[in-house]
Amino acid sequence: MTHAHDLHIAEDILPLFDHTLNDHSKKILATILREPLTAVSEILERQQVLKELIAQHGIFENYSYSRTELGEVHFFLAHGFPLDRLAGKRLKWRLLLSPALRYRQRAQLVQVVLLLHRLYNFYFSRLAADAFPKPFRQQLKEIYAFLSQLHLPHYEGRVREQRFSIKDMVALTGLFHPLLKSPVRNSIHPEANVVLLTGANMSGKSTFLKAVGLCVYLAHAGLGVPAEACVLPFFDHLSVSIDLRDDLQSGYSHFMSELVQVKRVVEAAGAGRCFAIFDELFRGTSLEDALDISAATLRGLTQFQNSVFFVSTHLQPLKELPEVQAGAVACYHFGCELEGKTPVFSYRLLPGWSNMKVGRLLFEREGLDRLLQPGRPV
Repeated sequence: MTHAHDLHIAEDILPLFDHTLNDHSKKILATILREPLTAVSEILERQQVLKELIAQHGIFENYSYSRTELGEVHFFLAHGFPLDRLAGKRLKWRLLLSPALRYRQRAQLVQVVLLLHRLYNFYFSRLAADAFPKPFRQQLKEIYAFLSQLHLPHYEGRVREQRFSIKDMVALTGLFHPLLKSPVRNSIHPEANVVLLTGANMSGKSTFLKAVGLCVYLAHAGLGVPAEACVLPFFDHLSVSIDLRDDLQSGYSHFMSELVQVKRVVEAAGAGRCFAIFDELFRGTSLEDALDISAATLRGLTQFQNSVFFVSTHLQPLKELPEVQAGAVACYHFGCELEGKTPVFSYRLLPGWSNMKVGRLLFEREGLDRLLQPGRPV
């Protein structure tokens, strides 16, 4: 189960990674970001490939190739001259009777040769001698021996650098949301499997939860993450509920949508290792109901020790839960100070519980108490 629509991967995150120079590469990148990998071995393999590319980035600094010619290469390899059809009479007759087809096939083949030549010159020939197994190195030499006899033109273009680097081991350190221009970096190393997050309105809770969700999601896609360092267990199921709304097509209210999502997460946690985020859990129901079922949910989630849950809340009485008092639920908050009647947010994640309430202050600052006074002329 992967429920991560609220991270807006395609709309917000794909453009950050997208330094591709052609449509084919962009489609591959979109596919990579669309779904997390399903095994640790797959993640480690992709990370190793990216690490090698990053380590060899200098080789590609002056590499260039025309987007148009690359399109011809892709078309030729995918559709133009499949080897299993060479013996077919239909293809032979088409090549014999169609000069345009012959010219196109020849031009596409030339572009394949050009691309291989440039790849060898700018990349393979500059790698260490032991970078590939001996049989593969021999094949490269044979290919290059043929290609070096050709007179090949130079094509202009450029390769852009990946923004996110991959780091080895250590938890969520220096975490940030990649869409912020000047983000405040935070670190978190929870000792409990349930993390309860509090803080005043606009203090940074939702942004932090999105950053955590992105870190987990991108790590499971085998990509770099928006953090200085990150280490995570492999999760079988990912769920992020931040912008939960009414499901009009299914006839679900906001509250019912919350219940359905919590049920899915609990079932997933019972079947395997699950990571889930709930922003302001059960805000779609009354305060009394929200407090009662939030307490039951937090208490129940602590039993799934192989899973990790991040929950934000404004429900102050949850502070008195035995699980919170005993440390079975790890509590963090975002700092906020008052300068006069103006809240000042640090966006710093701190251990413990926040008792700051700024709703009334902001209400008054906007003059709503004055505008809503009885008898005021309209």
